[in-house]
Amino acid sequence: MGALLLALSLSWTGVTFAQSSPVGVINSFSGSVSILHQDGSSINAKIGAKLSVADIVKTGDDGLAKIIMQDQNIFMLNEDSELILKEYPLKGTSKGSTTLETKGDLHLKINQRYNDEDSSFRLITSSAVAGVKGTEFAVADREGQTQITTLEGKVEVGEKMQGRKIQNPVSLEKGLQISANRNGVDRQSIKHLSASELAGVKAHSLRTKSNVKSHSNKKPGPGMNNNNEESKKPQKRSRH
Repeated sequence: MGALLLALSLSWTGVTFAQSSPVGVINSFSGSVSILHQDGSSINAKIGAKLSVADIVKTGDDGLAKIIMQDQNIFMLNEDSELILKEYPLKGTSKGSTTLETKGDLHLKINQRYNDEDSSFRLITSSAVAGVKGTEFAVADREGQTQITTLEGKVEVGEKMQGRKIQNPVSLEKGLQISANRNGVDRQSIKHLSASELAGVKAHSLRTKSNVKSHSNKKPGPGMNNNNEESKKPQKRSRH
């Protein structure tokens, strides 16, 4: 059914950012974390490293990264995962679309609000479409299998989009979890998690918070306020 899009339909009041400007930073990290730029150059993550549209953040088997966007949306990228900042709204306008692409495990805390008319937020994984109205949720996407858990707010999950609209969505309130695969959303898989199960999902997806604490107190490395030294050898960018 194509890619899973987590379409966050939130009434949006925040600022946006030009594609030529940084849209976020690495707030904290541990283990192996790298940033691949659009030109194919790459750097190892450092606290305060700036992220721009089209950048790819990758974590290794031991890697964890906390990303804070300039609009205060927060993304927690866990081990052996990837996040592509495909699209971010232009600076100085209250309209626009945000599109991210991910694989692996990701926790999202959406602090901006979107109306899904002239502003929207989309997260592409591997198998369906979802939408949120100001929320916190966890995504696990491995080998074509996707699991979405609503931690706060509401998520709508469907299989197709017309434009940026979700078609025939399933509504997931707080505490609900759904699965999807390359054949589409499994509507029979909806599960209501107990309080302890939900807490477990949240603790798992937020493990970045404790594991990278020691890094977050470090000062940015030399040149962090400028451009980090990049690898001269281009690396192949992954696409989905």
